[in-house]
Amino acid sequence: MILQNKVAVVTGGSRGIGKAIAEKFAAEGASVAILYSSNSASADAVVEEIRNAGGTAKAYQCHVENSDEVGKTIDEVVNDLGKIDILINNAGFNYKKEEVKDINISGLEDMMWVNCLSHLVCIEAVLPRMLEKGEGMIVNVLSSCCKANIATMGGYTASKKAMEALSKILVKEVKDKGVKVLDVYPGGVDTNFRRSERTDYLRPETIAKHIIYVLENNEDGMMQEIVCRPVVENNY
Repeated sequence: MILQNKVAVVTGGSRGIGKAIAEKFAAEGASVAILYSSNSASADAVVEEIRNAGGTAKAYQCHVENSDEVGKTIDEVVNDLGKIDILINNAGFNYKKEEVKDINISGLEDMMWVNCLSHLVCIEAVLPRMLEKGEGMIVNVLSSCCKANIATMGGYTASKKAMEALSKILVKEVKDKGVKVLDVYPGGVDTNFRRSERTDYLRPETIAKHIIYVLENNEDGMMQEIVCRPVVENNY
């Protein structure tokens, strides 16, 4: 298994897609560092599930918008787990749906920090270590909204597209240095990100499985993005 003995950092790993990624990676033999901002009970529960299943995981409280805090947390992960092979930039949220004329600037600023700048902070903390050893994988969980300009999703889309731009450029900057970059574009996923259950949407485990597939079949780095959308979506 390609994830055996690898160390993966997962931001927003206490629930939803991040939780599924953490659990699937651990099941494949990776040691998982779960970064969370406030809900320690959820993070601890994920760690307990992974350990009960025979995996290795540890939770780290870290406000990913704080570069100093991220740097210290990354140092702690390396001290505890020995290295970092994979970074999963998964933390994200949508302030609310609203037309462009009504976008709340404060809410947009918050989304820019969590959906874009926090990812950049984590990349800047982890990438030098990957470049030093000449290998690594950075996975940026974006959104299918980057592929379709959806009404009332302007603020969220702007924050995700900002990260998409950085990620696409990063691919070019590290392609000859042993580090791979993967953009993941989930469509509708049935998680607590939503106010009501959507059983016709994707399961978060599906996203995790596709990421693992790319890791296992991407030695040449040709797969740089994956789009996962439920068949019920037609807004593209």
